[in-house]
Amino acid sequence: IMFGTGTTTRMGINKSALGSEAVLDVGGIVRGEMYKTLPTVAALGTFATGTGMGTGGSINALNTVWKGNSGTCKFTTGTSPATDATVFTITMLSGYRLSGTASFIVQGRDIASALSGWGAYCDGVTITVFYKGTLPASTPLWVNLVGFG
Repeated sequence: IMFGTGTTTRMGINKSALGSEAVLDVGGIVRGEMYKTLPTVAALGTFATGTGMGTGGSINALNTVWKGNSGTCKFTTGTSPATDATVFTITMLSGYRLSGTASFIVQGRDIASALSGWGAYCDGVTITVFYKGTLPASTPLWVNLVGFG
C-alpha cells in the first residue's frame, strides 16, 4: 500500500514497482461508486399499494424503506388480493434511480412471506413489485428487494 504526496496526492496498491507512485496495478474498469445505498436508514423512495395487495391493504411505514439499490417492505394484505398483479410500487428519488433495464431479486424476509412468485421490474423511475398468483388475504408479509443496474 502506497501513499503518494507528489504533485497529486494518491493512495494505491502496487505489487510490481515498489516505491513508484506512477503506476498502480489496476486492471479493467474500476467504478468507485458501485451502489448508492446509504449507511443510514433514509427514505429514498415513496411506496404505494397495488391491487395485488387487495382492498384495504396497508404498508407498515416503520419497517419499510428504499435505500438506493435495496430495500424492504412490510405490509398487510387486504381482502380479495388480485391475481397476477402489482403488490406495491416504489417511486425513487431522482438521485437514487436504477435504469429501465435493472434486474431485481425479491424474496420473503420471514417464513410467511417465503412464497414463490415474487418479481419486479423498473422503468427508470418506478419499481413495480408483483406477485404471480394470489397472495393470502389479511396476512402480514415482509419482502426484501435488491436491484442491479
